[in-house]
Amino acid sequence: METCSEEKKMITEPLLINKNPKGGIRTLPFIIANEAFERMASTGFMPNMILYLCREYNMKITEGTNVLFFWSAASNFLPILGAFLADSYVGRYAMIGFGCITCLLGMVLLWLTTIFPHARPLACDYTLRDSCESATGSQLMLLYLAFGLMSLGGGGIRSSSLAFGADQLEKGDGIKSKSEGALKSYFSWYYVSVSASSMVAVTFIVYIQDNLGWKVGFGIPAAIM
Repeated sequence: METCSEEKKMITEPLLINKNPKGGIRTLPFIIANEAFERMASTGFMPNMILYLCREYNMKITEGTNVLFFWSAASNFLPILGAFLADSYVGRYAMIGFGCITCLLGMVLLWLTTIFPHARPLACDYTLRDSCESATGSQLMLLYLAFGLMSLGGGGIRSSSLAFGADQLEKGDGIKSKSEGALKSYFSWYYVSVSASSMVAVTFIVYIQDNLGWKVGFGIPAAIM
C-alpha cells in the first residue's frame, strides 16, 4: 500500500506530463512551406487578372480595375479580422486550417470559370468592346464568390501563420525552448520564402497563363494551393 508521502509526491510531480506541447523546430518547415505555397498561388492570379476580366467577362478597363481594387482591399483587410478571431476565439491552428480550405475553394471555383463556357459571357472581338455581351448577374456572382473566398482564406492564413510558427519554439509555460537565434532564423526564412514564392508567381505562373491559356494558368495555382 502506498504511503502518504508517496501519494503526495505523485500529486506534486506527476509522471505523465507533456513538458513541450508545441511542435518545436521540426514543424517550422511545414509552416513556412504552407505560407510560401499560399502566397505563390494567390500572387499568381493577380498580374493577368485584368486581362481575364476584360477578355473573358467583357468588362471595361475601369470596371475591371475597380473589381481588382476591392479584391485587393478585402485581401489586405481580412487578416486584421482573422488575427482578432484567432487570438480571441478559435486559435491560430484552426484559423490557418480554415484559411487553407477556404482559399482552395475560391481558387478551384475561379479555375472552373475557365472550364465551363456558361460561367462566362459569350466571347467576342476584343476590339469591338461596345458590342460585346455583358456578364449576367449569376456569372458575376460566381466570379465575386471566388474572389471573396480567396480573400477570406488568405486573411485566415496570413493573420496566423507567422505567429503560429513562433509559438512552436515555446514551452507550455511560455519560455522559449530554443535560443533567440532559432527564432530569428525562422523569421528570416519565412520572409525569404514569401519573397521567392512571389517572384516565381509573377514570372513562371504568368508565363504559363500567357502561353498555355487560362485553364492551365489558373489550374496550376489551385494545384499549388
